[in-house]
Amino acid sequence: MIPKKFTVLAIFLIVALLVTMIPSCRPVFAAESYMAVMPKVLHSGQTEEISLALFEGDRLVSGDVEVTLLSDGEEILSVEKSIDGKGTISLDIPDIEDGEYEIVVRGTGFEGRATVRVEKSFLTFLETEYPMEYSQSADIEATAYATLALIKHGDAFNASRAAKWLVSQRNAYGGFGSTQDTVMALQALIEYSTGTRADVDLTVTIETSESSIEKRITTENFDVLQIVEVPINDRVEITTRGEGEAIAQVVRRFNLPQAEAGEDIIRIDVDYDTTEVEVNDLVTVSVELEFNPPQPMEAGMIVLDISVPTGFTPIMDSIAAVVDGEDKIKRYEVAGRKVIFYIENMLAGDSLAFSFEVQAMFPVKAKGVTSQAYSYYQPEIRGETLGEEVTVS
Repeated sequence: MIPKKFTVLAIFLIVALLVTMIPSCRPVFAAESYMAVMPKVLHSGQTEEISLALFEGDRLVSGDVEVTLLSDGEEILSVEKSIDGKGTISLDIPDIEDGEYEIVVRGTGFEGRATVRVEKSFLTFLETEYPMEYSQSADIEATAYATLALIKHGDAFNASRAAKWLVSQRNAYGGFGSTQDTVMALQALIEYSTGTRADVDLTVTIETSESSIEKRITTENFDVLQIVEVPINDRVEITTRGEGEAIAQVVRRFNLPQAEAGEDIIRIDVDYDTTEVEVNDLVTVSVELEFNPPQPMEAGMIVLDISVPTGFTPIMDSIAAVVDGEDKIKRYEVAGRKVIFYIENMLAGDSLAFSFEVQAMFPVKAKGVTSQAYSYYQPEIRGETLGEEVTVS
């Protein structure tokens, strides 16, 4: 059987870049998870910004978010703001001593904590222990940060070059490599697009052996995606005339026989000490994680997403004890019935094992839930496991 093949030519109608239009408002649901981007170093006496995105499944949702800065458990400042899918929260950092502080991001259905440093110095170094050659996602995220910095400092020329490069890295579905680099790249492109002008009047001609198609790009439609299907295995020639810039992306889709299953590079096991409990009983969740690549390499940060069975709630003290007792676990967050651990760079052959407790809240026969682990910068490197069924009487 010959695999079915076809090619789609997507023309991005832009001046300097294409930015997907985002609705002005989002449905209001309890966010199951969130993405927060903040500086590793905050500066006392300055205003710092935290970028946020709220998710319910795969869609963006609106919600109220509170960000609190703590020192040894005491509140230094707290800011609450309603976030419409994506947004920023500004923190006016008071004149406080240099040192380590804790940031708490809290909303309906989620809470996360991270350690940040506050300094009076204005010189900040971007550090990474992850090898750039292993991950295009890291390049995209770093370029997005650089684009935002160039825009802030008024360097329009280099900001334009960086934005064009970001657009050229988009995949066939309009995103990038991972959730993190996609969020940052879209934020940078949106920020850049607010200051661009739509001075464009172009006629784009797509010629094949079978047809010749013309598409017009003007100030009225420069931000509209146009798609043209062309024959497979044919020569495609694209010419333009007029003024302005456009970016074309060629997407080729095809079917392949299913590959044989191989050994997981990331192996994860999640077990419960019992599967028959009563309301208010505690169950110990044991987690084992191994990184076994076929050749020596670094995983970068590992995101360990542990699902809690229906009818149970995690015991926060037991989770905090895990983080305090394991140096490789840098932080955690609880989003609905998920406990997410962020694990420092793992090397080939590294393993990790720990346990925490969950409490039965009401009678239920809970089906097995899926937990997963994946490389933060290379999400295609992942492993998952299905937990056991649990009965609460």
